Amino acid sequence: MENTAKMEYKASERRSIELMVPKDATKIKLEFDTAPAFIVPEKKIYLPRSEFERRIDPLAFQTDADWLQYEPRTDRQNKTKKLFLNARAKGRLHAFTCMAIDPSFDPVTGELVYQPGLPPAVGKSYNDWVTILKNYAPERNSRVMTRTEGANKNLELIRRLVTWKKVSVEAAWDAVCDHSSELGHFADSDNAKNGFEVTGSREVCGFYDLGNVYKMLAEDSWKSWKKAGGFWVAGGNFNYGGDDGSLADLSHNFDVDFDDYGGLGQLGLD
Repeated sequence: MENTAKMEYKASERRSIELMVPKDATKIKLEFDTAPAFIVPEKKIYLPRSEFERRIDPLAFQTDADWLQYEPRTDRQNKTKKLFLNARAKGRLHAFTCMAIDPSFDPVTGELVYQPGLPPAVGKSYNDWVTILKNYAPERNSRVMTRTEGANKNLELIRRLVTWKKVSVEAAWDAVCDHSSELGHFADSDNAKNGFEVTGSREVCGFYDLGNVYKMLAEDSWKSWKKAGGFWVAGGNFNYGGDDGSLADLSHNFDVDFDDYGGLGQLGLD
């Protein structure tokens, strides 16, 4: 009896090779004139980055507007307004650009992108984000958004809720600062998922991805915490309720090298 057996090697979906090999062989060597065919994913074609940029100019906030004349009623509301007022009093307010959507990593190239329908870019440490965002658009002073910039973004959302959606001033402040489940993806939001939603979800007044993941913010350069180090964690992720992890919730964290799978860095641009 012939001491051989047939074995089929599929090099691609379209061609295969039939081999005769010893039945007791444990290793064989295959040699081809041409390399096997492999499918290489194509790089995605994305929408322009400018589609998701939002300009925030706290210097243009009308200080006599009802929404900004509002007297805070909770600790988070008070802290949000104080960050704005203190920066204004000391001439530290400035216009900046943020993204309306959370970042992702391109599945082929690994580059940072801001596009809908992708997984959020979790799994990096704060120090990683400092480097990633610094290199994102250095010609525009790309960086991790600061704590005061984050507060001004929240104030812009309050302004839009009041002026665009005709939400009452009190309800807008409450939704952003204290009870955010209706604004984003939290454990107690409608149709909550037991996991991350893809980017570009749950649009509110031109912003997406509120909640879902918590956001890492840098300390302002003039704050005493800057000398101590660390960073700020803003809001909560899908595991948090909209009360516990409201958009304006802030906590300080010193673990700048921890690979965080629940949050990501927020981009600021000049």
